[in-house]
Amino acid sequence: MKVINDFLPEHQFKGLQSYVMGEFFPWWYNTEVDFPNDNSYLDDYQFTHVFYADKGIEPFPEEESKYPDAVILDPISALLKINKPKRIKANLLPRTENRIIFNFHNDIKEKDTDYPGQTAIFYVNTNDGYTEFEDGTRVESVANKIVIFDSKIKHRGTTCTNQKTRVVINLNYV
Repeated sequence: MKVINDFLPEHQFKGLQSYVMGEFFPWWYNTEVDFPNDNSYLDDYQFTHVFYADKGIEPFPEEESKYPDAVILDPISALLKINKPKRIKANLLPRTENRIIFNFHNDIKEKDTDYPGQTAIFYVNTNDGYTEFEDGTRVESVANKIVIFDSKIKHRGTTCTNQKTRVVINLNYV
């Protein structure tokens, strides 16, 4: 696992942050944060924006899909040396009164867990939420930080209580 603070140059980060957190950025409602399970509860929802989905990855199971706005991620893709994206999406979790800790999961569905890839979580805003890994490691949500890890490592996220939203960009790639 690798954590990098100040991942993007300031001008690139500010452009990406203002775009993703801007009032005209399209978000879609999702009824679950992690994969459906018996532990779902009322606050288990989020908003997402898919920048890229490889063929066979929900919600585009039949064909590859790349939104035109994925170009905003070019600085991240270049620094990560992504040559084959699997799925790239932004996640927005609304603030909750008490922090909600979601379930451990892999981003790629079970049939793809042997996918020899990496996952990176890029933090768009600073808040009191975090990402936790099965070994107990926690990565705090700090703007312009990224954590990179093997896609087979299970992780989970939380909501935040001190900002309106917790926003991350989740990249699964080779």
